[in-house]
Amino acid sequence: MSQVFMKSLLPAVFSGLVLVLAGCGGSDQPVFEDVTYSSGLDYQGMTHGAAWGDFDGDGYPDLYLNNHLNEAGLYRNKGDGRFEDASALFAGAGDRGGDAHGASWADFDNDGDQDLVQLTGAMVGVGAEPKKLFLNESGVFRDVGEALGVGNPLGRTRTPLWFDADRDGRLDLFMGAEARFDDETPPFWFLQTESGFRPDTEIGGDIFRSTPFCLISELDGDRIPDLICRVHAPRHAYQIKSSASRPFEALDLLPNTAFSDIAAGDFDGDLDFDLYLARNATAGQVVWAQPRANELQVDLKADRKTGTDSFGFSFRSRGEVEFLVSKAHSYKPFSHKQILIGGQGRHPAGFSFTLSPEGVVGLAPDEAVEESRLRVGFKAPDQWTVFLQSVPSQSGKGARKLKYDHLAIQINSTAVVDNVEALGVETRSTAAQDRLFINHSGSFQEEGDNRGIGHPLPSASVVAADFDNDMDLDLYVVSADQIGNPANVLLMNKGDGHFEKVGNAGGALGSRLGIGETVVSADFDRDGFVDLLLANGASMGPSLGPASDQGGYQLYRNRGNGNHWLEIDLEGTASNRDGIGAIVYLTAGGITQVRMQDGGMHHLSQNDMTLHFGLGKHQAVDEIEIHWPSGTVQRVSAVAADQLLLIREEAP
Repeated sequence: MSQVFMKSLLPAVFSGLVLVLAGCGGSDQPVFEDVTYSSGLDYQGMTHGAAWGDFDGDGYPDLYLNNHLNEAGLYRNKGDGRFEDASALFAGAGDRGGDAHGASWADFDNDGDQDLVQLTGAMVGVGAEPKKLFLNESGVFRDVGEALGVGNPLGRTRTPLWFDADRDGRLDLFMGAEARFDDETPPFWFLQTESGFRPDTEIGGDIFRSTPFCLISELDGDRIPDLICRVHAPRHAYQIKSSASRPFEALDLLPNTAFSDIAAGDFDGDLDFDLYLARNATAGQVVWAQPRANELQVDLKADRKTGTDSFGFSFRSRGEVEFLVSKAHSYKPFSHKQILIGGQGRHPAGFSFTLSPEGVVGLAPDEAVEESRLRVGFKAPDQWTVFLQSVPSQSGKGARKLKYDHLAIQINSTAVVDNVEALGVETRSTAAQDRLFINHSGSFQEEGDNRGIGHPLPSASVVAADFDNDMDLDLYVVSADQIGNPANVLLMNKGDGHFEKVGNAGGALGSRLGIGETVVSADFDRDGFVDLLLANGASMGPSLGPASDQGGYQLYRNRGNGNHWLEIDLEGTASNRDGIGAIVYLTAGGITQVRMQDGGMHHLSQNDMTLHFGLGKHQAVDEIEIHWPSGTVQRVSAVAADQLLLIREEAP
């Protein structure tokens, strides 16, 4: 007998489980409304993804916010649209600090509550920093990472993935990572045993040395989850067929293509999982953004590959100008005495300084520069120039080696700032063509141009969900330059895998402040419509600086419509407790939809694990069919719409 339970939700109160059954298109109308202010999520600064998970078991998804280099935050969902800070539930001092990267909720010990893994960096790629595994002990979190064998201090880790790699009913842990800058090769896979975790080096070989994230989907029609990974070198989507044998078998279903994030789902309704790849291009040496009319944010980057000794930018402004210079990365410490102002080459008193046009006439000559310096000059009536001078060092007879500098500059003026131009280098757009690969019975074909994905974007993140509950999967894409925040994009599915761009992103354009980083989805208010949380404080590489410090989070509530829905939580018994790896088919009104319980993971972040199905005008579900990771196939019939169900895996 199948066990199906209705989760009854009241505002901020979960009333328990009640046994109820025993079973054998696009428009310019607003879809979302910004409720950030009323929600209580008022953090400002660097982000690094976010993770939805119901840690207190009340039926409402809670939020863990990584906040990179700042203290991470845990926010309890009160069920009335508001969140309260619950960060004090971390038991140890310093648990929320460090170089926090991706995090993920999962019930790894199968005890009925959600635990949390928090990955970290490795001290600029050459040091050590332990990873944290927080055990949920009646709502209080204790770090057991080192005790259980997943401390992995040398790992330069990015995004975790919980996945039962050896099919023993216990979740194993993959730590997506980038290669270290030395010869160390820390482990990436940790298999769970009865007493903890042990590293496994046989699953995928050296390909995982520089793989920031993987997600799971089903690619070849065998109803067994496969892995899709972003690999830095040679920059492509690496597909792996999971199996009980070692190593996993490599699949060759997609062409080599770089991408920033990926969403898997059945977009064309044929019950095969398709793939949307969000992509962007590498920025040039001079990148800028204007969050406000009198404000300018600029990144200047020089390295050995550029071959340019002096370059910069100019802008026009008639007012006083405040400069804030910060070192994102540099080959050696950068001093404010390496900044030269005006033709006389005077030094500012610090990295923050305000200049009047009459006091900055001219530009320090090249011969005044003995090593890497920043030069700021002015030419009447309103022309400002800034140059980064990187003087080659000598190494051997006649050799020239360019030193490395990367500076972020925040500019605020009392007047309008305009006519921004790069000097000495060509600018380069970060927009790229996103790609939509349609799965034709295990053969993938790129069909984006023919299906409404013909718009180049600097795409950073993507989620797929049925936002209007019309029985097909839509797409929401976060756009982000290396510095700057273009408008985001909402693509509504017309019902056959063709998409239409919605004006103003359906009300979820995003913020002009900060730098777009990631989006995570959840029906946070449990009204049956999928909502969005945006992280706008991207803070890695070129974006580390003043721009990311203006970032934060935005919560967009789905306004809903008259369509019906069903949401499903899975509870494994022979399979892992979260049912990660299960495939669920739902049929209503003769239309069948499919979802995979993938744990919600994608680049840096975690969507809510509750499976959501839009039902259109149908008030009941004909049948639900679950293919559990254990191999059990379970069916449930005649289910009423508009409820959240818990389906427990029946005994094989």
